[in-house]
Amino acid sequence: MAQQGLAAPFTALRIVAAYQRSGRCDEAVIAVLEQTTLPTPHPLVDDGGLVDSGAALVLGTGPGPRLASVSSGGAVGELLEPHRESGTLVVLGSWVTEAAEAGDVHRVAPGSYCTSVWLALAGNWPAWQEMYRKVVLCDTDPVSGRSHAAAFTFPAG
Repeated sequence: MAQQGLAAPFTALRIVAAYQRSGRCDEAVIAVLEQTTLPTPHPLVDDGGLVDSGAALVLGTGPGPRLASVSSGGAVGELLEPHRESGTLVVLGSWVTEAAEAGDVHRVAPGSYCTSVWLALAGNWPAWQEMYRKVVLCDTDPVSGRSHAAAFTFPAG
């Protein structure tokens, strides 16, 4: 998924979903990595405002989050529209500039190009699982302007 920028993890999730639907895998690991040492210039890295970071998520039949849907394009409000229900937490990346009309919202801090919402999910899902039935990650690529969302549910406790 290299060279897709912020869209890469969402593309990887589409691939995971297809494999899981087809029965070709029960469990998958998504690694979202961000590096500041790049072979070619990047407009967001060159200003020195980002740090090296990464998150790994195991998606499958275990106790963690389960992928429900992935969507891209359109305005943030359009991507979040199907998820406006009680028991849902919306996690907005620092690049989302639109106002999100959603119930509970967690906005991540700046400092990452593409790992912020994934780091938030990886670090908080056990606590979020106690409070919410669904978590929706949403971010907008500042380079392309394209927005992406991924919804995760939690297995019944």
